[in-house]
Order: sequence, then C-alpha cells, then structure tokens
Amino acid sequence: MDRRLLLLMPMGLVLLFVLDRPAAAKPEYTRRTGKDCGFCHPPGGYTLNDAGKYYRDHGHSLKGYEPKLAYAHPSS
Repeated sequence: MDRRLLLLMPMGLVLLFVLDRPAAAKPEYTRRTGKDCGFCHPPGGYTLNDAGKYYRDHGHSLKGYEPKLAYAHPSS
C-alpha cells in the first residue's frame, strides 16, 4: 500500500469521529410548539418528517397542520 494512503486513512478516521456529532433540535421550537423533538424528527436523525417539513415551510408554525392518518384495513 502507498505510504501516503497509510497516513491519510487514520487522519480521515479521526476527522470522521471529530466532525460526526448528533444533531439536536432547537429547544425553543419544543417550547413554542409544546411538542417533543420526535414530533418533527424521526428517531436517530436530523431529517424531517411531514410535520417537520410543514413547520419549516410555514414560518415555523404548525398552525393548520393536519397529520396524515395511517390507513387501517377493515377487520374481517
């Protein structure tokens, strides 16, 4: 293996661990909406679910947001 690659690999791993940090929702959003972080963020990530996208796209407000109801199969 090339010596440069042997030197760059550990440095890359160090950068990965230093720069990788969990994202946190802003506490003021939680206080303002009365909802917990999981209302707008799926577990384990910073991505937004439908509620979070609505909040972002509507001036940081959930006014008028109606969650989609999961379809339930009628029982036989």
